[in-house]
Amino acid sequence: MYPGDDSCDAGEQWCADSIVHRAVGGLTHPAMHWQNRPTYQMVSEFPSHR
Repeated sequence: MYPGDDSCDAGEQWCADSIVHRAVGGLTHPAMHWQNRPTYQMVSEFPSHR
């Protein structure tokens, strides 16, 4: 279900669902766990000008 690749071993769900950054120059970052956060938007209307 979770195949392996260059960053993760086969069967590692946490690694397969994480965000893996590519190294740019000399900068590297560890894998970051993915969090699905819904967007909350609120509309406020004011009928009269203040």
